[in-house]
Amino acid sequence: MLSGLAWPETVHAFWPHSLCQDEDIVAHSGLFWQGIQVLKPEYVLVFGERAADTLFPDREAGTEELNLEGIRYLILPDPDEMLPDNRRMKNLVWQKLKALPLIT
Repeated sequence: MLSGLAWPETVHAFWPHSLCQDEDIVAHSGLFWQGIQVLKPEYVLVFGERAADTLFPDREAGTEELNLEGIRYLILPDPDEMLPDNRRMKNLVWQKLKALPLIT
């Protein structure tokens, strides 16, 4: 999807909210929030309900967008929900990403 969007490399970054620990993936939201402070993004794409629940434990179930301190957080389906070829989910994410204003 990222190559199809053709966004310049300067307008996106990937930042984890979890770490590998003893061969397990463990949520580490502190690391994520430190990255947000450094990067100061306009939009943050959060893939999956588990990630959203980790980062926003008090959010109302089904919330698809949050605006916090001038940053828009978009809650999108988990990447696994788009595999192996879930066209409906892929199209949903594609339409949301295409609608984002491109800041260069």
